[in-house]
Amino acid sequence: MCNNIDSEQTVRITERAKSESRPNDVELLEQMGLKQFTAQFMTVPSSFMKEIVDMACSKHEQQLQCGSVFEGDEVTRRRIEDLKTIGNHKMMFDLECANETYAPSVYPCVGADVALWSASCLQLMQQYWTSRNLANTEILSIYNTALNTVKKLKPRAELTSVFHNFVFHDAMRRISKIEGDKCELFKQMRDCILPSLYNQCGLEATVAVNTSISLGYLRTERREKLHLDFRNFAYFLDPRCEGL
Repeated sequence: MCNNIDSEQTVRITERAKSESRPNDVELLEQMGLKQFTAQFMTVPSSFMKEIVDMACSKHEQQLQCGSVFEGDEVTRRRIEDLKTIGNHKMMFDLECANETYAPSVYPCVGADVALWSASCLQLMQQYWTSRNLANTEILSIYNTALNTVKKLKPRAELTSVFHNFVFHDAMRRISKIEGDKCELFKQMRDCILPSLYNQCGLEATVAVNTSISLGYLRTERREKLHLDFRNFAYFLDPRCEGL
């Protein structure tokens, strides 16, 4: 129930952001690791940017108040802390909603002349983006195959735990290696674009983009169920993904 608050307005805002954003700049920002709506958000007119922030902050406040009624204040507090482990949510809670002038004063520079300020990093961006999409497809295939294998094959009861562990350990080992390759390319690309962005827009914009693309990177790249499996069963994390 709480998740449906202002759902129609959200759809309207999302469609308007798509139509008012600049596709070429959006595409380049996505190749840097920004999520599609965030990339669109950073390229819309600043007046509309403020409207988006007002809507998003109001919606989140209403959802949290609604959740507090049903779940209690402590559960809501933990939910907020969990959301703040994801870059876009942390930016919203800590800066965008706390200061209504923040987004319209910081983000327009990020979304302007992207091809110009990111030109020296274009090859790394394209390499990362292509590899990332291929990696995500392969990861999903490996994970779904493991799930289906466990569902279809029914070993004797005393072997069930061993069988499950073998299937998922092998799948997670392969997924971790693919994630490591992806993280390595992401960090190489990030190490190029952040100095370029700093030269163009300054420290505040650079911190904002770095937070958005880096904080909670693995969690948002994975589907939530896969993320929970890695966390709950403490599967191996490739060292190249440390800090993400």
